[in-house]
Amino acid sequence: MATDETTNEESTSASKEKFCEVDGGAALYENGLMAKYCYRALGKYPILYGYKRYSTGTHRIKFRIEKRGDLRCFFGIGTTCEEVKRMISVETDNRSLYGWWGLNSYVINGKVQRNKEKNNIKTYDELTLILKCDEEKIQLEHHRTKRVLDLVIDLALCPFPWKIVVELPTYGDCVHILQ
Repeated sequence: MATDETTNEESTSASKEKFCEVDGGAALYENGLMAKYCYRALGKYPILYGYKRYSTGTHRIKFRIEKRGDLRCFFGIGTTCEEVKRMISVETDNRSLYGWWGLNSYVINGKVQRNKEKNNIKTYDELTLILKCDEEKIQLEHHRTKRVLDLVIDLALCPFPWKIVVELPTYGDCVHILQ
């Protein structure tokens, strides 16, 4: 179940995450801390995967949207056991994918659901993806609006270890992991 709650402070440490795997037309810069959709000729929007694997504890990965196009970016997780499938069918349905398309759509078990909130993510906004492994949930904190979105993870469908997944759907989109 997805919920929306107010920001609260907690004692966690920032993760030393970076992008390491790219499926599609993106380039990595700054030792994997920045990704930009810049190869339209490949015909595939980029799906980016994080370097680290997460199974215990709480981890915070902070992002800044350096450039945002017309479509919403995806921020979330998947199990390390499978890659995100571009063509969704009965046989390949991204069941381990959880996260958010902007602030007004969330993904649970690979299925997109919308809420009535506006998508307020803009260029230069900062977001923090919080992985609470011990609580089996993830959160997305939008710093400018002070919103925190919450998703409970079904470990039967998205077992540990988890990896971060980011998708850049518009040519020119650029996201930076802040250390």
